[in-house]
Amino acid sequence: MMRATCLLLVRLVLAGLVLSPGLVSAQGSPQARQAADENEAAQRSGPEPAVEAMSSPASLEPIRREQRSARLGVGMTMVVPGWGQLYADSPFWGVVAFSVQMFYIGSIVLEGQRADRALVRRDAQEPGTPDYEFHDGLVTEHRERRRDFAWWAAAGYFIIALDSYVSVSLADFDDPGVPTPDLGRDWTQSGASGAGIALSIDFGF
Repeated sequence: MMRATCLLLVRLVLAGLVLSPGLVSAQGSPQARQAADENEAAQRSGPEPAVEAMSSPASLEPIRREQRSARLGVGMTMVVPGWGQLYADSPFWGVVAFSVQMFYIGSIVLEGQRADRALVRRDAQEPGTPDYEFHDGLVTEHRERRRDFAWWAAAGYFIIALDSYVSVSLADFDDPGVPTPDLGRDWTQSGASGAGIALSIDFGF
C-alpha cells in the first residue's frame, strides 16, 4: 500500500514538471500577450459611456440647481411677490403668492382712497353736526382697515419669502436621478435583474 502511494506521488510530480514549461511558454506567447492587451483595452473603454452620461444636459440639471442662491430667491420675492417661487420651479405657488399679495396691496390702496374721500366730505360739513360725525367715523374706519391690510401684507411677504428660501434650498430634493425600487415588478421570475425590494416568506412546513 505504501509503495503504491509513493509511486502515485512520483508520477504526479513528474507530470507537473512536464506541464510547467508548457504553461510558462503559453503565458509568454504572442497570443497570450495579445489577449491581455485586448482585455486591458476593453477595461479602458468601459467607463466612457458613463462619462458621456454624466456630461449630458439631464445629468447636469442637479448641478445647476445646486448653484441657485436661496438669498437671491428671497430678494426676488421681496421685489415681485411670487418671483422667488418661479425661481424655485414652483409656478403654482408663485401665482398664488402673487395673487394674495396683489389683493392685500390693492386693498391698502383702495381703503386709502376711501379714507381720503370721506375726509373731504367730513371737512365740507360743520363740526359737531351729525353729517360731520358720520363722515369722521368713515375716515377712522377706512384708516383702520388700511392698517389691517398693511399688517396682513407684511405677514404675507414674510411667509412667501420663507417659502421661497426653503423651496430654493430644496429645489433638487426630488431629483429624478435618485434610484427607486420597482415595486410593481415580479421579482420571482427567472432572469429578473435590477434594483428593487424582494419579500420572501418561508413558513417552514
